[in-house]
Amino acid sequence: MTLYRDLLPETYAAGEKNDCSVKALAIAANMPYRQAHEIMRKFGRKNRRGAFNFQILAAMRAVGLVLEDITSHAVNFSTVNRFEQFHGNIKGTFVIFVHNHVLVWKNGKTEDWSAHSRKRIQMVYYVQND
Repeated sequence: MTLYRDLLPETYAAGEKNDCSVKALAIAANMPYRQAHEIMRKFGRKNRRGAFNFQILAAMRAVGLVLEDITSHAVNFSTVNRFEQFHGNIKGTFVIFVHNHVLVWKNGKTEDWSAHSRKRIQMVYYVQND
């Protein structure tokens, strides 16, 4: 299983920043950072620049992830912190979009630097084939 902390050395070695989309893809699809980086490049992400939500979703679907939009159910948990509090024991993978950022919540843990943050949730997708 690919974890956030395992991706950090590769991020630094590549001289990357603004690569939350690459990390989210790597964690959600359980793939190496370099492979996720190359896939995001093919979908329009430039080095050291962020990616648009539609590019991230297209890349995730292209690698075979089946995403179910559960945003309407998750808006009750308006922040990442509240989502974590109420879903702490649920197994599965969720891709969470907040303002200018994307993160993955996997098996009861936020795999991102923004764990326990008050960032407002904009969209949530459940990865069905996890």
